Amino acid sequence: MSSKYVILELIPTATDPSRGDIIQLSALKIDNLNLVDRFDYRINDECVPLSEMLDMISYDKDKFIYKESTKEILEDFSKWVEDYELLILNNSYTLNYLSSIHNMKRDISTYLNIPY
Repeated sequence: MSSKYVILELIPTATDPSRGDIIQLSALKIDNLNLVDRFDYRINDECVPLSEMLDMISYDKDKFIYKESTKEILEDFSKWVEDYELLILNNSYTLNYLSSIHNMKRDISTYLNIPY
């Protein structure tokens, strides 16, 4: 694994990007085991179709940057991530939403020593 990587969490409204939006994308940029930067973006509350989903992400509302669309979030993320490797939970919806981001993507679970 590279010494420069981003650990991210993506919360969508649907598993298929053609049917949903990213509600929240949070990421930590790590360089040589040091936290370099954070990325904390959300879609505006009025763009979220289900109020129950807002309850799920109701914490720290004032710490996020709000955007009108998934496209805006991904454009900003693409610039922010630079050439850092992405460590993600290996699920199809995260990979689908990040398909326009061409950085190396690795399953974070391979780096965790957690018994199931």
